[in-house]
Amino acid sequence: DRLENDRLAVDFAADGTLAAVYDKALGRHVLAPEGAGNRLAVYRDPGDAWDFQLDYADQGPVAPELGA
Repeated sequence: DRLENDRLAVDFAADGTLAAVYDKALGRHVLAPEGAGNRLAVYRDPGDAWDFQLDYADQGPVAPELGA
Protein backbone atom coordinates (compact mmCIF):
# COMPACT_ATOMS: atom_id res chain seq x y z
CA ASP A 1 0.00 0.00 0.00
CA ARG A 2 1.12 3.54 -0.64
CA LEU A 3 0.33 7.07 0.50
CA GLU A 4 1.63 9.95 -1.55
CA ASN A 5 1.41 13.73 -1.63
CA ASP A 6 3.47 16.53 -3.15
CA ARG A 7 6.28 16.04 -0.58
CA LEU A 8 6.46 12.32 0.27
CA ALA A 9 5.76 8.87 -1.11
CA VAL A 10 5.35 6.26 1.64
CA ASP A 11 5.14 2.50 1.02
CA PHE A 12 3.83 0.13 3.70
CA ALA A 13 4.82 -3.50 4.24
CA ALA A 14 2.18 -6.17 4.89
CA ASP A 15 2.82 -5.96 8.66
CA GLY A 16 2.08 -2.21 8.72
CA THR A 17 5.66 -0.99 9.05
CA LEU A 18 7.04 1.65 6.73
CA ALA A 19 8.83 -0.14 3.90
CA ALA A 20 10.04 3.00 2.09
CA VAL A 21 9.79 6.76 2.47
CA TYR A 22 10.80 8.92 -0.48
CA ASP A 23 11.37 12.63 0.15
CA LYS A 24 10.52 14.39 -3.12
CA ALA A 25 12.20 17.68 -2.14
CA LEU A 26 15.49 15.92 -1.36
CA GLY A 27 15.08 13.45 -4.21
CA ARG A 28 16.03 10.44 -2.11
CA HIS A 29 14.80 7.66 0.14
CA VAL A 30 15.09 8.46 3.84
CA LEU A 31 14.92 4.93 5.31
CA ALA A 32 17.68 2.35 5.05
CA PRO A 33 16.74 -0.17 2.32
CA GLU A 34 16.95 -3.18 4.65
CA GLY A 35 15.25 -1.43 7.56
CA ALA A 36 11.68 -0.71 8.50
CA GLY A 37 10.27 2.47 9.90
CA ASN A 38 7.82 2.84 12.78
CA ARG A 39 8.60 -0.63 14.19
CA LEU A 40 7.58 -0.68 17.84
CA ALA A 41 9.68 -2.39 20.50
CA VAL A 42 7.71 -3.25 23.62
CA TYR A 43 9.31 -4.35 26.88
CA ARG A 44 7.56 -6.13 29.75
CA ASP A 45 6.37 -3.65 32.39
CA PRO A 46 5.63 -5.09 35.83
CA GLY A 47 3.54 -2.07 36.77
CA ASP A 48 5.42 0.93 38.12
CA ALA A 49 6.30 3.24 35.22
CA TRP A 50 9.19 4.85 37.12
CA ASP A 51 10.95 1.68 38.25
CA PHE A 52 12.62 -0.13 35.38
CA GLN A 53 13.78 -3.68 35.95
CA LEU A 54 17.59 -3.71 36.03
CA ASP A 55 17.70 -6.53 33.46
CA TYR A 56 15.09 -5.12 31.03
CA ALA A 57 17.63 -4.80 28.19
CA ASP A 58 18.65 -8.46 28.58
CA GLN A 59 15.05 -9.64 28.11
CA GLY A 60 14.74 -8.09 24.66
CA PRO A 61 11.74 -6.34 23.16
CA VAL A 62 8.65 -7.93 21.66
CA ALA A 63 7.49 -6.68 18.25
CA PRO A 64 3.68 -6.61 18.27
CA GLU A 65 1.75 -7.71 15.19
CA LEU A 66 -1.04 -5.69 13.66
CA GLY A 67 -4.51 -7.14 13.68
CA ALA A 68 -7.57 -6.26 11.67
